[in-house]
Amino acid sequence: MSWYKLSKKVLALRKHVMRVDLHVHAGDLSDFTDNILRDSTIKSILSAAVITGLDVIGIVAHDGPQMGLIAQQIANKEKYDLYVVPGHEYVCADKFRIIAYNLQQPIPANLDLESATTWVHQNKGFVMITDLTRRQSQALNKIAQQDSKPDAIELYNTAVGWYMDLDIDPEYLEFMNSAAKSAKELEQTNVYTLINRKKLEQTGLIPSGQGMEYVPKYLETAGNDEIQQGAAPNA
Repeated sequence: MSWYKLSKKVLALRKHVMRVDLHVHAGDLSDFTDNILRDSTIKSILSAAVITGLDVIGIVAHDGPQMGLIAQQIANKEKYDLYVVPGHEYVCADKFRIIAYNLQQPIPANLDLESATTWVHQNKGFVMITDLTRRQSQALNKIAQQDSKPDAIELYNTAVGWYMDLDIDPEYLEFMNSAAKSAKELEQTNVYTLINRKKLEQTGLIPSGQGMEYVPKYLETAGNDEIQQGAAPNA
């Protein structure tokens, strides 16, 4: 059954949480020599995100945040019914793999985890660690109270295929993501995180004040007078 047909049954829940997938690939900017093909690929993924009922999608690339920034511009222009967050997937000098969000430029090369996290935070970004090993989780817990700590951990994605059952300090937010590489894969995996709207605002991943106001268009017409129409995403 499609998400649209289920919408009336989940109104109460959707008043308090948003559906988030922070790890979706549309390709790297360097993969495309044709801007028309690039934009078409992005639009297909954004459409799949709306179909699967996502409210927030992270468009991630290995060569910087540019693909995500382009996706954000397309979503604004074409009025897609979701928030788009640009992400830069980055391998640190000490082998930690991170995704940094809301940046305007790539992370400098050859930084270790703490240096990369500090740089991202100085540039008003958000850091999530992916593909975490048990040994890395132990090292991570040692810096959980420091300003240089990352913001979140990806405990599951479908590319890795297993849940990372690690003893993680509660200071870190936890996410489950699809790591999809195409629109078809995004629809088929249908993996996401439910997160409280206010908490999501506090991360900076969506604009301040819009988490509690945002209502997906298909819920605006679901016949529940308790949900008020909110501002359009990325406005």
